[in-house]
Amino acid sequence: MARDVEVHRIMGEGSFGQVFEGTLSGARGERRVVLKRVKRRVDGAEEMGEMEHVLNVYATRVANGCVADFIGYCGVDGSEARGRLTEGLWLIWKYEGDQTLAHYLRRRDCTSALAMDLGVPEDTVASVVLKQILQCLQGLHAAGLVHRDVKPANLLLCDKTKQFKFIDLGACADLRSGTNYVPDESILDPHYCAPEQYVLPTDAPNLAKSPLAMAISPMLWAMHKPDRFDTYSAGLIFLQLCLPSLRTTSALKSFNTSYHRCNYDMTIWRRGASASHQSPALDVAGGAGWSLAEAMLRPRLIETDENGGVRFGDDKSAPRISVSEALRHRFFQQVAGAPQESRQRSFRALKGFVRKLFDLEDRILKQAVATERQTTTVMKLKEKVAEGKAQKGELQSAEQSLAKMESKLGELQQEFEDTSDKAFSMFGLVKSFGQSFGKLLSPTSDSRKGGKVQSGETLQTADSAGAGLLEDDASAAGIDSSPTTQAPASAEEESGIGAQDSKPDTANLVYAGLRFTGLAARIAADLGSALASSLKVESGKMIAELEKTAQAKKHRKKIELEYMEALRSMYPPVTGTTEWAVVQRQLGAQPCFLAVEAPRRETMFEAYKLALRKKEANARKAAEDALRALYEEIGIGAESTWAEAQQKVKLDERFLAVKEAEVRRSIFDEVVSKQRDAFAEQRMMEQREQEFRVLLKELRDPPISSSSIWSRVKRQIFTDPRYQAVAEPRRRQLFSEYHAIVVEVEAEEKAMREARQAEEEAKREAQREERDRAIAARAAEESGDEAGDEAMSRLQQLRQEQARLKEEYNKMAERLREMEKRLGEREVNTAESDERGAGSIGASMDASSHSTSGTNGNGNFP
Repeated sequence: MARDVEVHRIMGEGSFGQVFEGTLSGARGERRVVLKRVKRRVDGAEEMGEMEHVLNVYATRVANGCVADFIGYCGVDGSEARGRLTEGLWLIWKYEGDQTLAHYLRRRDCTSALAMDLGVPEDTVASVVLKQILQCLQGLHAAGLVHRDVKPANLLLCDKTKQFKFIDLGACADLRSGTNYVPDESILDPHYCAPEQYVLPTDAPNLAKSPLAMAISPMLWAMHKPDRFDTYSAGLIFLQLCLPSLRTTSALKSFNTSYHRCNYDMTIWRRGASASHQSPALDVAGGAGWSLAEAMLRPRLIETDENGGVRFGDDKSAPRISVSEALRHRFFQQVAGAPQESRQRSFRALKGFVRKLFDLEDRILKQAVATERQTTTVMKLKEKVAEGKAQKGELQSAEQSLAKMESKLGELQQEFEDTSDKAFSMFGLVKSFGQSFGKLLSPTSDSRKGGKVQSGETLQTADSAGAGLLEDDASAAGIDSSPTTQAPASAEEESGIGAQDSKPDTANLVYAGLRFTGLAARIAADLGSALASSLKVESGKMIAELEKTAQAKKHRKKIELEYMEALRSMYPPVTGTTEWAVVQRQLGAQPCFLAVEAPRRETMFEAYKLALRKKEANARKAAEDALRALYEEIGIGAESTWAEAQQKVKLDERFLAVKEAEVRRSIFDEVVSKQRDAFAEQRMMEQREQEFRVLLKELRDPPISSSSIWSRVKRQIFTDPRYQAVAEPRRRQLFSEYHAIVVEVEAEEKAMREARQAEEEAKREAQREERDRAIAARAAEESGDEAGDEAMSRLQQLRQEQARLKEEYNKMAERLREMEKRLGEREVNTAESDERGAGSIGASMDASSHSTSGTNGNGNFP
């Protein structure tokens, strides 16, 4: 088998396995398949794979068309493994498509994309998809299966049939036999599961361990209605189809939260919902869609006992509906009222399918007859070759022709099955030629055994069935309203118990699934009246025993609670170190002590002591955390002493809450050690930052100036260890600080230069004025006093301007000296904080201060 399997692209992955597309080779050639590999190293994966295999075999047989077509499994050992075909268990399904409903819900054009791929109008998409989901669930529930993981990702759209099917039966539970069902185990998706989270109460009997599971399961089904678990999930998908605002995971989570706050009342939720939660699909026919959603999403009455056990039931006034009841809802009746033209188109399409099936039947009959004749020819040639009357080449040629004819016959059979499946998905047919025509397709039929095929008789039966189909759909299309009845298939034939041949009438050509609720009765009828009577008596005994067990369990819980109360009331109180003998002496004569079974008494006492020890440990940890916070609150530092700390906190309740002196001291030492580590880390960081500042000062090509930017400076120094020792955010901050100082110094230097230039210009101007004054004086002597007075006034103004400029120059010089002083103080403080590096760093700073371009007139670095 492994040699016939090829693994191609991966399609998806889950917790327990991976899904691939691949091919499977056989007598009919290669065909596309879906392969699932079980993860060998994941706990429980192999058991889950085996369980999924069993459930797929059963579901494919009893709920065909509701789940993906399962082919079988392949076990690969080490010698057969190659490429992606690894060692282990592989499950194999027929490839029917790769688009799930989740894929469509993620698309912006969800409705139009679904309408195109399903071939239906956009305004009917929600009803069509929901109806397909409910019909699939109806098939599973009729077989006693609850899917338990109904969600868009587990609904596959088949390319040929345009029908959604369920995939991934890993969480599915078979409640006939208890397969994959544990009473107190919950397998679910939290976004789509029902509020009760369990399909049956946690105290329900374990069906997998019961010899009468087949008899008990219908009663449990009738009492607890586990199918309603799937109904709730389908209701959530219905809302997502109708309300685009609920199609994301976060939106669905928000809906579940708000719906829970509204006590699962759809009317209250709608009252507070926004405009985005309105939908024409739900408002049709006076709110028929809202009515259906409300009925599917009703809560169940949930009770939880002291040990976490869960029981639930329906509110009799408004129970959650089943999928069968949902399919009969007026919402679908409204959608079913399609225009006459649409029904006539459906009828014409049905006629086309039937004609194609008849044509394929005729071709298969002819091909089967020709293949049988060729088989006879090959057998005769073999005899002649053995006798030496014919050539081997002639035999080989005949065998090649036979192989081609058999391949062609297989292709026709596959085409017939695909066409029948497609007709079923669109018009409600299920392999309508099954009984009469199925014998022809069977490998053990007369055509394969050498007998003659009664083609006329088969054609006549098929014609009769086809005519009935046309009448049925004509009636549905409004052409003929006469009713057509369908007889149910026999329970014996479906269950495999006491199967008998049935009469070859037209009713046997129509499929009707086994009703699960009647399973026990049919089995009893097959086994005979005596066994049925015995089974009834045994079932009654078991039910009585279950009730008796439940009462005993309830009584045991009551007396155990009384015993636990007695333990809590003991004086002195029970502690984590109390001995069992002490309890025996104090409580040994009390009724609550004697009512509990002897081994159970000490077990409960030890469990109580364990709980007390945990409580004490939690209290001790809380007290120690509070004391630790107190030490930090009073400012315990690296140099603090225990005596100082005691003096500050000796009256604080948080200090007194820790009784042990050694624990108080150890917490103090822990806080001091933490502070010392923090101080050392701070010192080291300061040293690294100072070395980084030195690195910035040492830059020469080019040096840092007011026009420098960090990205360029970074390229110059990124390989230096001093650069790497400081984190990036801090490096940029230190550069910004240094750059700001450089900018300020350059501005001051520029102002100083300008002041000097102004002073020199004033001196030159004064000299010129002095000359002019002398000239004016001589001119005044020659011309008179008025000219002399004017010259003296002009000279006085020049002297005042010179004094003003000199004063501004002195202020600039003073500011520059103050800046040099601040920078020097910063360097001294940094050097004192790290004595080891002060000498080398200071020397480096002094050496670099004389060579940098950013120096003042005195040669000092700003």
